[in-house]
Parts: sequence; C-alpha cells; structure tokens
Amino acid sequence: MNTLTWILQLAYFMLPAYFANMAPILSRSFKRNVPLDFGLKFNGVRLLGDNKTLIGSIFGIIASVITAFVQFLVFQKYGFGFVDYNYWFTIGMLFGIGVIFGDASKSFFKRQMNIRPGRSWFPFDQIDFIIGSLIFISFFYFPGWVECIAIIIISAIGHICVNHCAFYLGIRTEKW
Repeated sequence: MNTLTWILQLAYFMLPAYFANMAPILSRSFKRNVPLDFGLKFNGVRLLGDNKTLIGSIFGIIASVITAFVQFLVFQKYGFGFVDYNYWFTIGMLFGIGVIFGDASKSFFKRQMNIRPGRSWFPFDQIDFIIGSLIFISFFYFPGWVECIAIIIISAIGHICVNHCAFYLGIRTEKW
C-alpha cells in the first residue's frame, strides 16, 4: 500500500470525529443553548465557558453517528474500511463522545490558564478532539501507535487548513 492510500484510509477512519468536531457550530443559533458546565466554577473560573454547550455536544455526537452509518453503508456495498462498520452506532458514539471529551478537557485547562475563548493555544486547539476520539475509539478498535501519530499530525494540519478556509469564508471569526 502506498503512503497516499494509507493517509486517505486514516482520514476516512477519522471522518466521524472530524464531523463531530465541526457540528457544534450549527447549534449557535439556538437561544436556549445551555452551557455544558452549567455555569459551574473551579478556582473561581468557569469550568468550560459559554462556548461549550449541551446542544452543541449533542449535535457533535449525532453527526458522528450519522457519519459512521454512512461508512457502514459504504462498508456493506464495497467492504471498505479499517473496522467492522456493522457496529456503526458504537463507532459513532465512541468517536462523538471522545471528541466532546477531548475538546472539553482542553477548554477546562485553557480557562484555568486564563486563555480567552477563541484565542489560539497551539497545538492543543488542533489535536484535543483527535486525542479524545482516539482514546474513546480504542475501547473498540486501536489502529496502532504509528497510525495514531500519523492521525494526529494529519488532523492537526487539516484542522489548521479547514479553520483558515472557514475564516476567509466568514464562517469563523478566528483563524484557529
């Protein structure tokens, strides 16, 4: 297998995580979007802040499950994929919850270090959701250490590119 094919297979494997990470932005228009930390504080500072919301988390998990279901359909027809996508719901849930957990964990530390929301915290802003998703999906399938390192590098570069595009298209207010 050549390197490009391998990279594309790794990216395909991570699609539920990528969509779970992008989906919460769709929840911003909800007026009653409850913060995921419910306003709780630690050391006098909000646990996660207003940007991490309950509806956003639900959107992320649903996006991950839907993506895994589409991968299941592709798997059924073409047999393509690293994992047995007959367990698409489990795969989607693990990726989705892992993304939310990784992003929330990073936000907790960001708030405690007094780094404002939206301000870049390289490289953690780029890899938080990937590390969380890899931890959670490893309960079902572990792709291997070399693959995990490659996924983190590929995803970090992709994250930067996607966010820059979203910034220049007016979807995001920050490049990071």
